[in-house]
Parts: sequence; structure tokens; C-alpha cells
Amino acid sequence: MAEQGLTRQEKLGDITFGIPGDIHPLNSPYGFYTFLGVKPTSTREEIKAAYKSLALKFHPDRNRDEPEAKRKEAEEKFKRLEDVIDILLDDGGELGEEHSQRRQYDRVSSLESYFDGFIQQGDNRTKKLAEIMLIRMQVERKQAKAEHKFKAEHPKEHEQMSKLKRAYLETDDKEEEQRIKKELRDLSAKAAGLTPEAIKEIDEAMKKAAEQHHAEQRQFAQSFQRNPRKYFTNVLDIFYLGRGETPLSDLNKWDVTFNTEGRFQLGLGMHEEKGDVLELMLVGENHIHGFSQVHFKSEKAEVKITDPHLQGIVHIVEGEVSIDYEDCSYGKVIRARASNVQMQYGFAKHGELYVPERFAKGEWWKKTPSLDVAVQDGNVTLHFERQEIGRRQDQMYHLLEELFAGKDNKLIYNNYHRSIIREYNDKKKY
Repeated sequence: MAEQGLTRQEKLGDITFGIPGDIHPLNSPYGFYTFLGVKPTSTREEIKAAYKSLALKFHPDRNRDEPEAKRKEAEEKFKRLEDVIDILLDDGGELGEEHSQRRQYDRVSSLESYFDGFIQQGDNRTKKLAEIMLIRMQVERKQAKAEHKFKAEHPKEHEQMSKLKRAYLETDDKEEEQRIKKELRDLSAKAAGLTPEAIKEIDEAMKKAAEQHHAEQRQFAQSFQRNPRKYFTNVLDIFYLGRGETPLSDLNKWDVTFNTEGRFQLGLGMHEEKGDVLELMLVGENHIHGFSQVHFKSEKAEVKITDPHLQGIVHIVEGEVSIDYEDCSYGKVIRARASNVQMQYGFAKHGELYVPERFAKGEWWKKTPSLDVAVQDGNVTLHFERQEIGRRQDQMYHLLEELFAGKDNKLIYNNYHRSIIREYNDKKKY
């Protein structure tokens, strides 16, 4: 996309920590275990025992003579109990433990506990990382069930397809990739008993859907280029899929950079406009500016933030976030959490909160964070470029002062000393 000038959003959404109001309290992190009155580490036997106890307590027959409000509450809890036990007693079965619903639930609860923020903008809000990951895991489970069924019903074709999939992953030849894809499709169609006419109809439908998708993305990109300010006033809700096959620039290690000006580039995979929230699915290398408020999420990403105006949330399961401001003239409070948080030059700290030292006055840590950064497995660094330059100049000044302090030649010392002081003071003006 073409470069765009910097435009600031005046009205920002509310950064909120905790569970959105449209999510049932039972779906809070590890809420199923709390509902049963057991620990997340409980065994299947302990979970079964808790279920039996509550099933008797909330059973409709046992509460038929209770007041209407209490009876309805018991009925609701009894229904919920069935959903809870179906999840927590599922060990994956023939699909394997990796597709266990309990394992998926524990994973989502872990993410929900750590990545606890979202942005509310009017009647709309950004999606939390745990919500997206749950959808992805449910899709993977459905795919695993379909493959297991196919393997049971068509073992010979399944073995052939497994070999073809391995060959597809190993080849770098584009023509060979297309040949393997066609062979895989033909095998699937044969196993499903599809006629050539049916296969042709499915191919045409898929081609039409792909063309429509690409047309929609092109239309959005063109609209963005014509009038970026229309979109800059929205909350930008990003899910980053990863680098994919798109190589990064030779001199750039960052997947996504939030800067103040210059290059603007979106590796657009998909978009959806929901009122004041613009949802983007991105891939490859991205350079973004102009948006004042962002909710960025990814399983794995390297992100650099040089825009001191940026407010919002950056949540990554594995990777790195570098907050690298040019100077310390912005007093926003940052919440930073990671396996390793490195604070370099010019920040004050209070627990998980950070602020430029010059703004660390009074009970500054009681302010709501303007930027929430969390990396579950990885690093977060906070750094001021000019602060580091000043620190190095101070070190040089004191080193030279110590060096000349013991010299007998006062004339050489005084002249050189004065020149260093003049140079140092000139640089401090900027």
C-alpha cells in the first residue's frame, strides 16, 4: 500500500481487563473446575465424584417443590453441568490426547488467565486471544475427526494420501506441488464416490469463493488507499498468522513494526469491519502507523513499537516485543509482562508497570495503563534511544575527567577539558 500521513484518533475505546460482559461467568478461566468445586489438576475419578454430587443436588426431580426462581436456577445449572462434564471427561479417545477437549479447555483457560485484556469501542469489542485460539483448536479437532473417519473407512486411500502429503512438504517445485494437490483431490473424490460432474461442480464453487474473497480484499485495499482516515479512527484488531512463505527484508528481523511515519505495508489475509472495530488477519512483514489504538494478537511474532502515541494491547504467546521510543517526552504508563522483561535507560518501574522516569511522580502506578504488552514465552524490552545517547555521553565525560585528573600538564588538560564540555553541552541541547 502507498505511504500515508500520520492521523490520530481523538476518541479511544476503553482498555478493559477481565471477562467481557457478553461471556458467561462460567467461561472465566478454569470456571468449569470452579463450578464443580475441584482443582484443575483433579483426576477423572475426582471429577466424576463431583459431577455425581452436583447432579443429585440440581436434578429437576429433587427441586420440583422449590420456589420458581430456585427451581429455574437448578435447571440451568443441571444443563450446564452436562456441558461441563462432557468437556472435562473427554481425553481425546481415538483422536489422541492432543485433541482432548479437556486439554483444549485447559489451554484456553491458561491463555485467558495470562492475556486478560480487550478493547471496548461503543457496542463492539476486540476479540481476546483465547477466543481465537479456541476456534482454531475446535476446527483442528473437527479435521482430526474427519481424517480418523476417512482412515477407518478408506485405509488404502488414507495411506496413499499420507505419502502424498509428506511429498508435498518436502518439495520446492511449484509444478510438483500442483500435481500432488490434484492427486490428493482425486483420491478424496474417489473415496467419497463423487462423479466427474460433481467434482467439476465443487471445483467451480471453490474457485468462485476464492475469487470473491480476493475481490473483497482488493476492494478494501483500494478503499484504504483512497481514504485512510476513514479507517484510522477505528480500533485496529489484528490476529497475526506468521511469516508464512513471505520473506522478511534482509535488514529487518521484525514481523510487525508500529512506527510513527514512513513505510506502510499490510500483509493482508482477511478483513472484517464491525462498527468501530476493524478486524485484520495479517501475514508476512508489516509496517503500520496512523492508528492510535490497536489490539494485536499472535501465537508467534516479533514486534517492534517505536510509536509513543500508540495505545492498546499487544499479546503474543511466543516471541519478542521491543518498545523503542526516540525520547521520553510521553508519560503514558505501560504494563509489561513476559518470561524476561528488560528495562533499559530511562524508565521507572512499579510491579508490572513502567513509565518514563521524568513522569514517575506521585502515585503514577495507579493510572490505567495505556499500553498492555504480554509475551507468555519470550522477551519484552523497554528502551529510550536519546536517553541511551545521553548516558553514553555522560560516561565519556566522566572517563575523560578521571583520565586527565592525574596529569601534570594543566594547559593540555584545561584546553581539552573545555572542548569536551562544549561538545557535550551542545549535544544536550538536542
